[in-house]
Amino acid sequence: MFDLSLTQLLFRLVALVLIVGVHGYAMAAIAQALGDPGPRQDGRLTLNPFVHLDVLGLVSGVLARCGWITWMPVEYRRLRLGLAGVLVLVVGSLVVPLLAAGMLQFARGPIIAWFPPGTALQANNAIGYVLDVSVWYAVANLLPVPPLSGGHVLLALVPALEPRLRTLLPWSRIGLAVAFVLGAPYLPRLLA
Repeated sequence: MFDLSLTQLLFRLVALVLIVGVHGYAMAAIAQALGDPGPRQDGRLTLNPFVHLDVLGLVSGVLARCGWITWMPVEYRRLRLGLAGVLVLVVGSLVVPLLAAGMLQFARGPIIAWFPPGTALQANNAIGYVLDVSVWYAVANLLPVPPLSGGHVLLALVPALEPRLRTLLPWSRIGLAVAFVLGAPYLPRLLA
């Protein structure tokens, strides 16, 4: 079912740790900029990936390139733009890691020119994995399902769901991990 080498798994792990840190920081920073200081007060306004890391999200991301961060509580009524603010929060927090991964493209030329061939090849591969995982991660997190970032849109539209989220979140994390790990390897074949 999986055609993954140890090298691929390690590259994906490194890529995900970087993406998780940038995504979590971006979400906290955007929430604060839009008027909710909660994520900053919770210590989430940091690039430290271990603050944002969800173990099931990491495992799912390494195996299927579709992961997520630990759920970040946001008070939607405090966001300046209302529902549009929630959309800015979700989409913006996913665009930032994509832009960061895209900026790594500029490092490819100097790396190839300055490093020995073996090191340059591995660094080039690592950059490729960061770009690949960033795209899959962003697309998956647009789904309106908690614990994915898109879940904030669902909860902003239907606030009555939030109390049930606390009881369902562990199960939805497990369900998403299973769905991504079992389904994501087949998506490219279905889309072709």
